[in-house]
Amino acid sequence: MKKFPIILFFALFFISQYSHFAIADEICIGGPILLGYVTDSATGLRIAGASVQVTDAYDSGRLYYLTTLEDGAFVKNYNPITTVNIWVTKTGYISGGVNGVFAGGCGTTRADIQLTPRYCKVQGYISDSSNGAPIAGGLVISGINFDYSDCSGFYEIRNIAGSAVPGTSYTFTASKLGYTPNTKSVNCIGGTTQNLDFSSNCVSESCVVPNLCYVDCGLRIYDGTAINTIACEPLGTVTSPLRIFNGLNTYGIVLVDTSDAYASKARIYTPSGIKALRRL
Repeated sequence: MKKFPIILFFALFFISQYSHFAIADEICIGGPILLGYVTDSATGLRIAGASVQVTDAYDSGRLYYLTTLEDGAFVKNYNPITTVNIWVTKTGYISGGVNGVFAGGCGTTRADIQLTPRYCKVQGYISDSSNGAPIAGGLVISGINFDYSDCSGFYEIRNIAGSAVPGTSYTFTASKLGYTPNTKSVNCIGGTTQNLDFSSNCVSESCVVPNLCYVDCGLRIYDGTAINTIACEPLGTVTSPLRIFNGLNTYGIVLVDTSDAYASKARIYTPSGIKALRRL
């Protein structure tokens, strides 16, 4: 008779423990939640449309494939106690992730991932070494990547190909007719902007030709057959003696020889002779 209380004690203990796990499973219906955000390491902005691979070590290495939402989030329900590995890929970024994320209990496990942009940007100015004047129309090139400098001498080359490896060095050459080519190298780290300026030497009379970088200041003339747009100098570079105020800014009107291919039929007398207003 003395054995019955012992048997009853173990029976009650078993029922108590079983009920405990049953309640826990009921609370964790659907499993705990894995939540993470994928962001750009350079800007901190969240990345939508990234591919996320989650390996569930608890479930015999089962793979789950997710895609980040518009807010850069990925969400996955998993087993109550497990360890997961996360790997993220996105075009334009170096793939990355994190291993051994342990998740236990019924809460939300946070696992954020930062991706490093695969490409870098190189920008800068090209100027005349003798006077510092900007060189417009200069070509800056590195392999298949290139750009031409604008009126201020500024160029910008985005998405430098092959810069997935941090610290990769690239050689850029700036050139223009009448100037000696100038070559420089820069380390291109993904997600960064590298400034690279060039100062070139004039070796020909062709490089002293006025900056052929003109703008439309709104001036029009009718030559009897067609309406011509007249070329003006960019703001900040006014040198022409003939100027126009358009209500906001004063522009210099570009003057050329009457024999110039871009000469309009409009003429003006200057101390250096009769000149034509240049067509844009």
